[in-house]
Amino acid sequence: MYISVTTDELRTRRLSSAHLEETVKAISEDGYVIMKDVISHEPLDVLKGKMEPRFRNINQIGKVGWCWSLTGASPARAAPFCSLCLF
Repeated sequence: MYISVTTDELRTRRLSSAHLEETVKAISEDGYVIMKDVISHEPLDVLKGKMEPRFRNINQIGKVGWCWSLTGASPARAAPFCSLCLF
């Protein structure tokens, strides 16, 4: 699901009730939501530059595993918030 965050929501750093409901529903049903232009593009471009070589390497070796490091928690505590991913 795509949500177009309003300038007021960006300014106040709070979603409207309707957008919050849509977000919760999308995450519950689809597992993700896309909010356009919430994060500036510069940090995302840096992240892309770091990730592309890793994904090229993954394509070559086909390594799959669980990502725990993104949560900063132990695997047991992080389990409800993690999903299978490539690393």
